[in-house]
Amino acid sequence: MNRNDLVSSLHTSDYDKFVQKARNRVGDWAEDVVQEAFCRAMKYFDAFNPHKASFASWFATILNNCINDQQRIMRLGGASEDITDENVEPLEDLGIDIRTVSEVHALINSKKGLNYDILNLHFIKGYKPLEIKEVLGANIFTIRIYLSNFNKEIREMYG
Repeated sequence: MNRNDLVSSLHTSDYDKFVQKARNRVGDWAEDVVQEAFCRAMKYFDAFNPHKASFASWFATILNNCINDQQRIMRLGGASEDITDENVEPLEDLGIDIRTVSEVHALINSKKGLNYDILNLHFIKGYKPLEIKEVLGANIFTIRIYLSNFNKEIREMYG
């Protein structure tokens, strides 16, 4: 079977089951999440290895990743949007001034290449190091070193 046949047959036979699974975790976003999972399955079909797992199992992993991504977006609730002094009060409970948050965002934005990608995914989008490894294909030790160096840089700047 070719890519289109496999994806189409799974879509036809199990679409409602996938939507229900997603609805249990992301509510009204379920159909969007399932459609995104099918798009990723088409996009990354070359990574599918029938000797490792069935297509349905491989797709279930993609669907779970899409659900996790949507849950992360819902959890952040727009926290990755630009923050300005005009629309946010100081974070007194945490002892963090909004200027500090803006400066940290600016510091992340000043980084280049892989360093920027890692810091943005971790600090802005809330990804864990292993999730960053999956997304970027970077070495986990490199990711941890970049995060550690950035944490040291922040500690030196803000105590």
